Amino acid sequence: MKQQIIYAERYVNKQKEIDEKLEKGYQKASYTLKKPFVKVDPYGRSPLTALIKFQTEHPAAIEVVVQNAAASKPIRKKWDSFHTEHTIPVLGLQPDTLNEVHVIAYESDGNTESSMLTMDPGPLPNDLPNIELVTSEPNHMENGMTFVVPKENKLFAVDENAALRWYLDMPCRFIFNRLENGNIVMVTKDAPESSYALLLEMDLLGRIEHAYDVLPVPNQPEDFIPHDVIELPSGNLLVTVQDPDSVYEEDHMIEIDRQTGATLNAINLKDVFPRSAYENYDGIMPNQNDWIHINALWYDAKDESVYVSGRRQDAVIKLSYPGVSWNGCWRLMRSGRMRINRICCGRRILM
Repeated sequence: MKQQIIYAERYVNKQKEIDEKLEKGYQKASYTLKKPFVKVDPYGRSPLTALIKFQTEHPAAIEVVVQNAAASKPIRKKWDSFHTEHTIPVLGLQPDTLNEVHVIAYESDGNTESSMLTMDPGPLPNDLPNIELVTSEPNHMENGMTFVVPKENKLFAVDENAALRWYLDMPCRFIFNRLENGNIVMVTKDAPESSYALLLEMDLLGRIEHAYDVLPVPNQPEDFIPHDVIELPSGNLLVTVQDPDSVYEEDHMIEIDRQTGATLNAINLKDVFPRSAYENYDGIMPNQNDWIHINALWYDAKDESVYVSGRRQDAVIKLSYPGVSWNGCWRLMRSGRMRINRICCGRRILM
């Protein structure tokens, strides 16, 4: 299988330039809790966020609270470690509003100091949807925001009252996952006229950590990474891809090195399914050879297995990984019952 993903150095290098510019701005003066360095949308990608930097005389733990004029709960975050140099992300600013952001410093001896900052991120763009709240029961919800992943458009998040509190000012398609370090991984495009062929790891402020170009697949103008990207215990990424040399669609996965983008392992589901499953497929879209259509991946560290959702087969299969072999296969039937499908399991049946 040909290399399909390469590391996009240009994005990482551009990010370094932005970081250096922010640091130069910070170094021009002495910033304190009462008068900190503040940059709304510091990386030009996440307009309802801000970056705060300052020093304290004594080591302190920091808490930030985004107050809300509406009925929504304040958004708060506390860092428990004690430092004198502080770089604080602010999430959840309300658009077109003068937000009050409360920053509190807790010293180890119990002393506290605080300041109230104001930030206005400006209005929302016209291409974000108008959201209507139908019903909300905040007492039955986890704290935090709910992220909405579009088929095509801007990725955004709402609070418990359906108020829009975060978005990325860039197109997104299908894929959005949270990584162990708190960053997100998502698929976007280089330019409006481009295809969705850019995989990014970034934090919620829009700071890019890693970037990968996905190479074009013949006759597939859009979905080079069709549906999912997950993180493995090694930190590497397992990605659903198209094989450019195959007539069959959406039946491959590759593991890529997080640091370099190099392909470390490739999985072809045709190698683990019986040949009849794909050669004799006569379900939806048989002329497109879309015999399984991988929709989602899930890694289970308890027994080193990958669960794969196969849309066209109405099946969830379980593979050992690495060292791919069958661990089992289930098919969700129309009645809602789940059963073992002996035909597709082929090599090993889980009883």
